[in-house]
Parts: sequence; structure tokens; C-alpha cells
Amino acid sequence: MKTGFDRKLIHHKILEENTGRLLYFPFIVILINIIFIFIFSIEDDTADATRLMWRKGIISSHIILIITSLFLFFLSWFRKKYHKPGDWLTWLLLVLSTLVFLVAGIMITVYDQLITNSISPFIIISIVVALVLFIRPEISATIYLLSFLLLFYFLPYTQSDPDVLLSNRMNAAAITILSFILSFLLWRNNYSGIGKSNLIVEQQKELEKANKELQEQAAELKETITTKDKLFSIIAHDLRSPFNGIIGLSELLKQDASLLRVNEIEEYATMIHSSSTQTLQLLENLLEWAKMQQNKLHFSPLLLNLNETIETVLAFLNDMAQQKNIRLLNRVSPEIRVYADANMLKSILRNLLSNAIKFSHKNGLVEITAVKKETEVWISIADNGIGMNKSSQERLFLPGNFVSKPGTHNERGSGLGLMISRELVERHKGKIWVNSEPDQGSIFSFSLPDK
Repeated sequence: MKTGFDRKLIHHKILEENTGRLLYFPFIVILINIIFIFIFSIEDDTADATRLMWRKGIISSHIILIITSLFLFFLSWFRKKYHKPGDWLTWLLLVLSTLVFLVAGIMITVYDQLITNSISPFIIISIVVALVLFIRPEISATIYLLSFLLLFYFLPYTQSDPDVLLSNRMNAAAITILSFILSFLLWRNNYSGIGKSNLIVEQQKELEKANKELQEQAAELKETITTKDKLFSIIAHDLRSPFNGIIGLSELLKQDASLLRVNEIEEYATMIHSSSTQTLQLLENLLEWAKMQQNKLHFSPLLLNLNETIETVLAFLNDMAQQKNIRLLNRVSPEIRVYADANMLKSILRNLLSNAIKFSHKNGLVEITAVKKETEVWISIADNGIGMNKSSQERLFLPGNFVSKPGTHNERGSGLGLMISRELVERHKGKIWVNSEPDQGSIFSFSLPDK
């Protein structure tokens, strides 16, 4: 993980700030140079040959500085538009800019020795460069040392007084050291400031990330608590009610079996069987949900014959369908294969088919079809039952939402089956959806991979 004091990132940011200043600093330099050129261009009739040479030298130096400043501006603009931060052109531009301004200061200072004993141009430019351009200390030290050596070498060409020459050289050495110290302190301060700023930004991002994770965890916890409360309600009411019915019917058979006719006994037995089947399915759903919450539901996908899997589930639900004289029609081709976990696929089909039977009218029809779609198989379960409106469809598969209402024969339900079906389909990287109209029936569809 990168921290706020990542050297490479800070160097790049300092370089960007430097090159940004080079987009406007040359214009300030150009303006000052134009003023100097104008002043030194005013004719002086009393000027001797030495003064004329001095004037021409100063004007030439300022013209050269204007040209190089424009060149540096265009080079900086080109780098900003076409090159990445921290590349070789950025470093070259900064080193070149520092050298150009310092060499210009040396030239003007050397020409000044023809008339004056001052090295003020070198002093001013050295300090300005240190204030404006922040470059790495080792590079800065090299450039300042080189500039001092150039001034040391060229001063005797225009300054013949040995005492003045010695004084100017000593002053140049002092200002070189001072400029480097100033450059070093500004670099270190800038480096530290950018590092702290980056660190604060990273800490803010980490806090935002942690806050987002806490919010997500809080939402998940709230959803889990709501789901568990609903499940306890299911266990307390929906699970108790079928058992009460089974106990009541079995009590009647126990007490009055000898007095009942055969058809009455068959009727009671059918009711007990139906109630037991529905209760078993509810228990299986509860167990599956509990395993999913603990990530203990074993997922072992295999290449399965879809038609055969559907027939197994239809056999389990046949008695439930016969009570309402509903036909279960399997129209899936025996050639279709799906890549799925066998138990999970049976659970999905069992829940969706149970719902289709529950909400179908007596003498209704439930059809199962499947079609291949590229790398998927779309499986549909259609009924001609009571259907539902758009609002109910939108809420149907929302996480933690249990949609439950009585069936056409007042069958009870928990709404847990649809939620489990959605999670199992998503475990297979598939999707589940519904198309329905009130009183026109419903078509529940889901997709599974075919390999």
C-alpha cells in the first residue's frame, strides 16, 4: 500500500507544480527584460567605448534571456499537453530552466564589471530561482556549484582590480551557498507539506471506505435481523398450524376409525399426507436458509439432464396437484442439459412449482418449458392462476422480502420459498424473473448455465 510519503508520488507532484510555474514565470521575466532593454537603449552622447560595450552586452544578455524564456514556455506547454508527469522531459525542462536563468545572471554580472563592481544580477537571479523552482537537492547543488565556477572563471575578463575580483568571488561563493540552502529548505518544506497533504487525503479515503463498510454491515445486520424475526414468525405460526391439523386429523382417525367409512378414512389420510408434504417442504426450506446464512450449503454443480430432474420433482408434487385436479405438464426436451447442483435445482423447481399449484384454480394447468440461449438455458414455469399486479412483481424478489398470501384453496405459505429460489439461482450465476397479469396467470423464469 502506498502512503502519503511515497517518494515517487511526491517528486512527481513537485515537478508538476514547477512546470506549472514555468507557464507564467517566463512572462514575468520577459516583461522585466523588456524594461531593462528600453532603459539601456536610450542613447547617451557622452558614453565612451567601454560604456557602449557595457550597454550592448547588457542588451544582448536580456534579448537572449527573452528568447530562452519563450523557448522554455513553449517547451513547458508541450510537456504539459503531451507528456506524463515525472518523465525525462520534465526533468530536462527544470534543469535547463535553472541553468538558463543562472547563466543569464552570470552574463549580466560579467558585463556589469565593465562599469560597476556589483554582482547584484547574480545575487537576485540566484535567489529568485531558489524561490521559484524547487528541484531535488543533489541536482540543485550541482547546478549552483557549476554556476559559481562559471562566474569564478569569467569575472577576470571584465574585472581587472584584484581586490574587487576577490571580493566579488567571495560574495558569489556566499550567495551560491545561501541560494542552495534556501532551495534545500524550500524543497524539504514542500516535500513534507505534500506528503502530509497526501497522507490526510489517504486517511480521509480510508475513513470513507471504513464508514461505507460499516453502513453496509449495518444494513446487512438490519436485513438479517428482519429476516430472522420473520423466520421465527414462520416457525411460530406457519409451522405450528400444519402440525395442529395433522394432530387433529390423526386424533379423529385414532378415536373414530371403526365408525368411519373407507372413503372418509381416505379423505382424512389424503389431508394428512398433503399437510405433511407441505410441512416437510417448509422444514427443508428453513434448513436450506439456515445453511445459506452460515455458508454451509454445499455447492457441487454437475451436467444434469433437465427433463429427468423435473420428472423427479413432479412425482413429489403429484399428490398436491391432484387435490385441485391440476395437470403438471413437462414440455422440456430430453436433450437439454444444465450445469447445476442437483439438490439446489430440485429445491428451485419444487418451490416454483409449489407456488404455481398453490395459486392455480381447480382443473388448472402448470407447464414447464426450457429453451437454450447461447451459453444458458432459460427454464419457465407457467400457470393459469390468479396472477399478480406490477407492484407485487417488483417486490417479489427483493432481498429480505417475504411475499406471502393464501392460495386459491386458502393454502398457507411463508414466502420463504421464493427468497431461497432467488439465492440458489444467483449461486449458479443465473437470474430469476416473473411475467404476470392479474387473473391471467404467471410465468416464473430463471436461467442456468449449460456447461
